[in-house]
Amino acid sequence: MLSAEEEREAVSAIVARFPRERTWLLPVLWHVVEELGWLNKDRIAWVSESLNIPYAEIYGVASFYSLFRWEPTASPEVHICTDVICTLHSGDKLYEDLKWASGDGTFTAVSVTCLGRCDASPACLVNYSPVEKATTSAVLNRVRALTTQSANGGGDA
Repeated sequence: MLSAEEEREAVSAIVARFPRERTWLLPVLWHVVEELGWLNKDRIAWVSESLNIPYAEIYGVASFYSLFRWEPTASPEVHICTDVICTLHSGDKLYEDLKWASGDGTFTAVSVTCLGRCDASPACLVNYSPVEKATTSAVLNRVRALTTQSANGGGDA
């Protein structure tokens, strides 16, 4: 676990890789999540200070997007759309099945609103990689493959 000062330095290093422009806010936030695991109020404050963008504006942007993490999660992450179209194609059942299956802590199931993949509903991402017309067994197979690959030193896919 990083100290507050180490976290601040890590966020500063991430922000330093990008131009100090408002248009770079999403990539900066994405890299903070990718490299540090999740967002919190301190990390947002440091991004705010570095980019000279009000905290409330950054929080509004970050909280709008459902793929930003706000707490540590088990890896891999499975995002399941439970919006109208996906629910009509059993996305809600898929989420409930995966939420139950994730109870052992080997992965995290997250309900999200719209992944922009209505044509492949129910839409699902496993570690941000899409699963077309997702089924419980297809998603669990992908999760097993990732955890096996990771256990064998292959890292995330």
